[in-house]
Amino acid sequence: MALTKEQIKEFKAEEKEATDIFELSSLANDLVKAGDKEWAKNIYIKAEAVAEDCDDFRRLADSVHENLGDKEWAKKIYKKAEDIVDDCEDLCRLGRSVASGNGLNDKKWARELFQKAHNEAEESDEFEDLLSIGGEETSVADNDCLGDKTWAKKALNQALEKADNVSDRARVASSVAKDNLLGDKEWARKIIKKAEDEAEDCFEFKDIADVVFNDIGDKTWAKKIYDKALKDIKDNHEDTIDPEIREEIERKLLS
Repeated sequence: MALTKEQIKEFKAEEKEATDIFELSSLANDLVKAGDKEWAKNIYIKAEAVAEDCDDFRRLADSVHENLGDKEWAKKIYKKAEDIVDDCEDLCRLGRSVASGNGLNDKKWARELFQKAHNEAEESDEFEDLLSIGGEETSVADNDCLGDKTWAKKALNQALEKADNVSDRARVASSVAKDNLLGDKEWARKIIKKAEDEAEDCFEFKDIADVVFNDIGDKTWAKKIYDKALKDIKDNHEDTIDPEIREEIERKLLS
């Protein structure tokens, strides 16, 4: 469907103002939705010229493949991303994109990227990056990516060995418990029980209670831990705690 005169005027004005990767990519995506893929392609070319880091190129390649269906161009952009990866997180995010259906669906290349990340990992969170980054699945375990549960278990064991605080253990337990990752609730329970014994303040109690509530699915146990968090808030953090944290805990206790 052809763009209206008003749409053309608006998009030209946006193009004139767009200078960075985010603005240009957003404009190109909007042009695709509006039905002008040729114009969008030209904007994506501009976006590629101003891309700076691995994540810029990765996201751009995702859009080019998903919105234009240009597999070869997307592959070249993913390669640029690989050439400037900065850490394990970059490698794992890139691996996810390359493996997914919205990306190249190239499991072989994705496996190489995840293996490189695994080889470079040293800290607990770097091993855990192979499964999840900030709650977003990466993931060697997810069937939409590599679906390799054995590899996932090995990485999580290493993450657990390197975990040196309650928050690290809670994060590992979350990946262990999630159904689309490892789905091992019993192992997750063991990790959380140890973390609960070590927890000392409301923030640590909340971290582990969230895993029990959201990932293990045991609301009764979770509420007992939330109670400990709330007690610590009342005893030690009444005047300093973020009100939203307290409200979230109280909501969970009432659920």
